[in-house]
Amino acid sequence: TSLEGVVWIIDPIDGTMNFSRGLSLSAISVALLKDGIPYIGVCYNPYLDEMLKDKKNMGAYLNNKQIKVSDKNLNEGLLLIGSSPYSKELHKKSIELLYKYSTIATDFRRVGAAVLDLCNIACGRAELYIELKLQPWDYSYYSNKLKNAKYSYNEEELRPYFELNNVIDGVFGLATKLY
Repeated sequence: TSLEGVVWIIDPIDGTMNFSRGLSLSAISVALLKDGIPYIGVCYNPYLDEMLKDKKNMGAYLNNKQIKVSDKNLNEGLLLIGSSPYSKELHKKSIELLYKYSTIATDFRRVGAAVLDLCNIACGRAELYIELKLQPWDYSYYSNKLKNAKYSYNEEELRPYFELNNVIDGVFGLATKLY
């Protein structure tokens, strides 16, 4: 699929399994890309009545209040993890990374909806999110926010999974410091 010109990316239900099981952990996200560059993004969590909006060069907002990522170290923060359930190889690696980083973080969560995990990172509610394979509909809304976030990471073991582009660098490294 070409991302040239104007392209809309819509995920009507991120967290489909959660939704189908009656778990209140899903959201709707819409992004507008111009020549592959995220321009506008909107994400709505109907269960919490939270609307996140991001426009290129304009900042990100939650219910019209500007948001920022956390500046806490991971050892005083929260780890969010995806488990790559559709790939046995990545699922195993995810569990290994969960063990490694959960021994550093105060605690961890597995939500089951990448959009909500990224929302929580963007709002400063958690310090690190690890998901080894994301699809464009998972992260397109957050691209501007993540590209502009301050982050650092030193984890060479994660680099092979940065397969999409530098947006994913931000997804993995939103903790200001790991230790």
